[in-house]
Amino acid sequence: MKHLINYVYKKSFFEGWYFKCQKGDQIISFIPSYSTDKNGISRVFLQIIMNDNSYIIPYKPEDFYLNRKYLFIRIGNNSFSRKGIKIDIHTEKITINGILYFGKMEPLPYTIMGYFHYFPGMECKHEIISMYHKIKGSLKYNKREYNFNSGSGYLEKDMGHSFPKSYTWIQCNHFPAEKCSVFISIAEIPYHGIHFKGCICAIHYKGKEYRFATYLGVKVLKSTCNEICLKQGKYLFKVKLYNNKRKNTKYNPEFSHKLAAPVLGDMSKTIKEQHLIAGEFLLYEKSNLILHLTSRHVSFEFVE
Repeated sequence: MKHLINYVYKKSFFEGWYFKCQKGDQIISFIPSYSTDKNGISRVFLQIIMNDNSYIIPYKPEDFYLNRKYLFIRIGNNSFSRKGIKIDIHTEKITINGILYFGKMEPLPYTIMGYFHYFPGMECKHEIISMYHKIKGSLKYNKREYNFNSGSGYLEKDMGHSFPKSYTWIQCNHFPAEKCSVFISIAEIPYHGIHFKGCICAIHYKGKEYRFATYLGVKVLKSTCNEICLKQGKYLFKVKLYNNKRKNTKYNPEFSHKLAAPVLGDMSKTIKEQHLIAGEFLLYEKSNLILHLTSRHVSFEFVE
């Protein structure tokens, strides 16, 4: 186990984890991360995304502690692991503290990026640690208590030197009708002078994984801020997003919360994320409809 000071790279680098915690309409996501820019300057951040606001809290490099093998992260008085999170934050803008415990995680059978995960020099590598896990515990946010007992969680990680120039990211594991977990990412990928549209997608439904990916031959038939259509072999997957406040109207990402993202290790890029978007998900096997679910708890990022 080492402190961040031992992770200063000669080239730019970042690494961040996305802990999403949810109970019904109540959602809070924590993003502990560190980065080193091209000048070798290291920074540590904890970003927090809530239903009505988002926060970026800087910390000193010496306040960061990481054990990758056991996935244990400590930033100041806050700790994050597969077993749960402990939060203790007191700033002028936000006070939040409490403990959340995680149940058994549901990882993918192999890395979501396939063989691309092993390519050297990739701009950004993505990893899904848990598509779904149960949560219990509570957090107190600005004197109001949020109970997460019987809640659900999702956990992923990104590392590299920069976020993609443009991408779409969708995640949802809260459906009223049946248990299902969905993740989609479509991004413009640069690699050694070439550019291509990369797609990774995983659906966990009724004990089975359905995966769409560039390395499996997926065709992205449509990708906008409102609709996605993927075709791979005998499978067709459609996603439509709507505005929860105005039923059956297209989603407008203008109202998303702002977050910081890396460009060559410098957290200078602004992206937008929004929880509680309405979505419709349809999965076909040839002409047979095998999944048709709706949710108003979709998390969404869209960068043009």
